[in-house]
Amino acid sequence: MGISHPAGFPTYNLLVKAFTFLPLGSIAFKVNLFSLVFACLTLVFLYLSTNLFLEILFGPGKSRTIAGLFPALLLAFSQPFWYHALVAEVYTLHSFFTCLIIYLLLQWKMKEDVRFLYASAFLYGLSAGNHATVVFYLPAILLLFFAWERMERFKNLLVSSLIFLIGFSVYLYLPIRSFAEPTIDWGNPETFQGFLYQVTDRQHAETHFDQLPAGNLEKTNTIWPDLSSLGTNALHVLKMLAHDLNKQLTPVAVVGFLVGALLCFKANRPLFFFFLLIVAVNASFFAGWRKESYFPSHIVACLWTSVFLCWLLQAKWTNNNSPGSQNSPESKNWFPTNLQTMVPLILVGCVAWLISSNYSKVDRSGNYFAESLLQRMILSLDDNSIFVAGISWFNSAYH
Repeated sequence: MGISHPAGFPTYNLLVKAFTFLPLGSIAFKVNLFSLVFACLTLVFLYLSTNLFLEILFGPGKSRTIAGLFPALLLAFSQPFWYHALVAEVYTLHSFFTCLIIYLLLQWKMKEDVRFLYASAFLYGLSAGNHATVVFYLPAILLLFFAWERMERFKNLLVSSLIFLIGFSVYLYLPIRSFAEPTIDWGNPETFQGFLYQVTDRQHAETHFDQLPAGNLEKTNTIWPDLSSLGTNALHVLKMLAHDLNKQLTPVAVVGFLVGALLCFKANRPLFFFFLLIVAVNASFFAGWRKESYFPSHIVACLWTSVFLCWLLQAKWTNNNSPGSQNSPESKNWFPTNLQTMVPLILVGCVAWLISSNYSKVDRSGNYFAESLLQRMILSLDDNSIFVAGISWFNSAYH
């Protein structure tokens, strides 16, 4: 085990290492299987979170099953999520932690049991060891905490903070392992300066806001952008997010994101601002990256789309079989077909389209490029040769 590039990803490395002890094929297969397992768990907890979310907003109802299932399917078969479920990367675990933390916070609200809050605090700290950008969730989580916790704020905030630090202590892996001088020891985090550089990801810090119109400070006269710059950036981020949702999750998610956000705002302000803050920071920070970096925004889009679908399916004007609708000329003119039947069919069509269009893009079942290339290179070498691998040295060392 070594030290990965900033921010180190200790939680991912430790969990993947444990996965490699399973008696299932090669190490590469088991590491890829790890991504698949947590992609599936992400979808499970996204569905469970959606059901809790809809119950908080609308109360119990039959429409929650359909409204919760299809957004999860849209995420499952979107090109970046499907692809990262098959390769060794941190993003499905990042999505899993995001959905699980949301689920625990919603359970805390539903059952008024502080143990769910404490569990979410621990997992929040642990998730920082997988993808450090979860630190940007903190304002959203604090907003929800102060909106929902009225009785013992100081005590529960203090206990939650201590439990968070227990989970966050996973970062001690970096200096401890670095002292052993592993083969891959990125940033040498055994020193305080190296540790700080690694954890704060200073390597990529300057690249995250380059894609924003007012993101380059060299183009501005002040450190803090003015209101016009903020407005320009916000509009730019919104356009990029809408384009990404349209491309990855179909136009249904774009409509669901906007309408669902409005419905959430009307029904539950704390949850609206909680999700809005997550999207705003995630979409802004990764404005030039998108795809897998947008997974937290995709998750919120799925949740808000479920709100839109639940509202659509429960609305009286979508059901011609509702009392009085058969005798309503207005209903017959505007809705000659039962939309409660049409909506699921449209959603099934969207999922089928995603599967058919993305399967060929994500299929890597015949990808043995690294292995076959290395074999050809090694077989062409003379005896006692010295092979200098360059940037592809990891493939050479693995095989």
